Amino acid sequence: MSRLDRFPIQRVVQVDPETGEPIEGGGGASVPVPLPVTDNGGSLTVDGTVGISGTVPISAASLPTHGVSQSGTWTVGPPTGTQFSRITDASTNRVLIVGAAANVDVILVSNPTATAAWLKVYDKVSAPAVGDTTLLRAIIPIPANSFQSIPFPNSGLRLSAGFGIAVTANQAASDDTATVAGIIISGTRR
Repeated sequence: MSRLDRFPIQRVVQVDPETGEPIEGGGGASVPVPLPVTDNGGSLTVDGTVGISGTVPISAASLPTHGVSQSGTWTVGPPTGTQFSRITDASTNRVLIVGAAANVDVILVSNPTATAAWLKVYDKVSAPAVGDTTLLRAIIPIPANSFQSIPFPNSGLRLSAGFGIAVTANQAASDDTATVAGIIISGTRR
């Protein structure tokens, strides 16, 4: 049995019920009429317009395949790493997450408070000092009453010295204004 026998391709035309002749502009009964189809040994050519409704089963064996070459080590799946978490208190929340090189895969920020704040990410081997602007790598807004996921795809946010954060009330890189308590900063790093 060929593919054409299993899935006959047809169009529906309106015909006169007495003569069986097609009617231009509609009316009469609907009758399926086969469309001219050519089997090209791997694909079908249909001469006409085809509308498909329902499910048409296709076996994986009938789909074309292509060679794939690979070199090196491949990792498949979500990144695995070490989770980190910090809940702010009423301070500048300057914390060292890890004092060695790190790749940050994602930072999750949950701010259930009515006060906006700013997350600052540092590339340092020690906790950032108040007003520190050296090795500041990112300033991320934390809107009030919000949740956000900040992914760093591929290899992550690369920090060569270490991973430190601060959460302050204002955007300026040198800001040392304390923020509110209760903002949750978490994520994954490698």
